[in-house]
Amino acid sequence: MDTRGWTLVELSILLLLLGLAGGSSAAFIRRQHDLLAVRSAARALEGLFFQVRQTALLRGSAELVIEVGPPARAWIRGDQVDTLRLAEWGAEVEIAGGYPLTEVRYGPDGLGQVASRTIVVRVREAERSIVVSSYGRVEVR
Repeated sequence: MDTRGWTLVELSILLLLLGLAGGSSAAFIRRQHDLLAVRSAARALEGLFFQVRQTALLRGSAELVIEVGPPARAWIRGDQVDTLRLAEWGAEVEIAGGYPLTEVRYGPDGLGQVASRTIVVRVREAERSIVVSSYGRVEVR
């Protein structure tokens, strides 16, 4: 009798173990994807703050508008730059205080002219906070 090969029980156990390993790694991969998406969205928003500050230095003033949405988006008022659509990353935006919209103005010296704001960017359970000081300094946490 030829005894090479695998029995049906052994193959079933192997498939069960592979399924368990795949299921647990899928949750880890999804979490990592969410963290990367929220980090990317927060960095893109931070870059837009830098851009509006540079625009203010060149033109004398500039204003960044952030709208909670849906869909969440941000743009420089009066500029022809495309709107930053945070929904591309699957991100939701929340502004501390429950505001649906916030406007951050920068003066000719590049300093902010608004009360400090905290903006939370969230993708499922992953989130990042962007704190804008009253002087316009931006910090991603």
